[in-house]
Parts: sequence; C-alpha cells; structure tokens
Amino acid sequence: MKKIIKRISLTAATFVGLTMVSNISFANTSNVGIVGLFQVDNDIAFSQALLDLQNSSGDMKCDVIRHGGIMQENGDLDIEKPNRFVVMSCETEMLDNKDGRDFFTAIRSASDDSYLIEGDMQNFAEDSSTASIQSRAYILKVSHYNNVSPGRRDQDLEAIRKNTLSIPERYRREVFIQPHRAIGMSTPDEVAVLFYEDPAQGKHFRDNNPAILKQVGDFNDNHLEDYIYYFAQALK
Repeated sequence: MKKIIKRISLTAATFVGLTMVSNISFANTSNVGIVGLFQVDNDIAFSQALLDLQNSSGDMKCDVIRHGGIMQENGDLDIEKPNRFVVMSCETEMLDNKDGRDFFTAIRSASDDSYLIEGDMQNFAEDSSTASIQSRAYILKVSHYNNVSPGRRDQDLEAIRKNTLSIPERYRREVFIQPHRAIGMSTPDEVAVLFYEDPAQGKHFRDNNPAILKQVGDFNDNHLEDYIYYFAQALK
C-alpha cells in the first residue's frame, strides 16, 4: 500500500525555504538527467548494485554525479518513502529503450521500491560551491504543476529568484530536470536538486527570511498539484 503524506497547514516550502528554477531554456542542453529514488532494506545488496552501476555507467555514456541517503521528506507525493537517491547524467535517453531500462534492473532489484525519472537536464555553474559534498544539506524537490496559470507561475518563480539572489546563505541550485518519462510513478513536471552549504546555513536562511518563505509557500499552494521535498545527505 502506498504511503501518502498529507499536506499540512505549515507548507513544506515554509519548512525548507526554497523553490525551483524559472524561465529555463533547454535548447542548448545536451545531457539527459536521471534521478533514481529507492526504498532500501538490504544495504549490502544495494551498495553492491550501486557500485556495479557506477563501474559500468561509462559503457552507457552515463555518469553517476550524486548519490546518498534520504533522511526526511515533507509533501504529499503518492509514492513509497525512499531512503536512497541517485542522480545521473547521460549523453542519450535511457528509459525510452529496452537496453537503457535493462541497465537499471540490478539496482531496482536490490530495492524494495524504486522510481526513475528522466528528462532534459540543466546545470548551474553560477551556483557552484567549494563546500565539501558530504557537508552540504541536500534537498530534492519533485513536483506536478496544476497548470492553472503557467504565465503567472513563471512570474512568481522569477520574483522569488530575484529576492534570493542577494542573500549569502541562500540555497544553491545544482541540477534541474524537466522530465519526459518515468518508471514506477506518474511523470512529474520538474525535479530539482538543491543544497545549502551546510545545515546551519539552511537554518539561518529560514530563520531570517520569513517573507521569502511565505512567497514559496504561496507558490506551492497556487501552482502545484502535488509536490514533495526530500532532505538528503550526499556521499558523492
């Protein structure tokens, strides 16, 4: 039975204090991004399957760019709670063909539940950081738009982006994926991988920017059908 996390009055955005990316053009994006979410009970089997995936990813012209554990979640996406994540970059699409899908058979078999999301990927060099990967506080956000007002959605995103640019302790964008297919779940409209340079920075941002938190909460309520935040620690 799938676990449904009900939306609470204190929105996930208010708790996290972040949002997605606005006005992205994918015309010059060459890489395909894949996000894997896994519910794992057998850590040994999954770790071996992940190692095998990393070692063979070059044969498929892919690279595992980030992976780690999910500690908490907040939102209302109707899937089983994952406790592991993997982010990959590939030169070509994988989930639209049998060989590509078969590449993930072993790691999916080592999981109790698994979800794969694939789409055009955007990186953000301007949000790079010298903070070590292991010290960062990662957040993955998965969303379905309600599409009531796409134009207003873009305007609201841009307003939030402008309000956060000058804040030193703001969250940083690492990867944005505009999905076009998924396995194990309905295809979302966006997946974002973001991070604070450390947990203290995230707390400082939330404590000192209530107006931005309200903007983000209003955005989620007004423009998203459902969404979920995964709070994670990356090992790579």
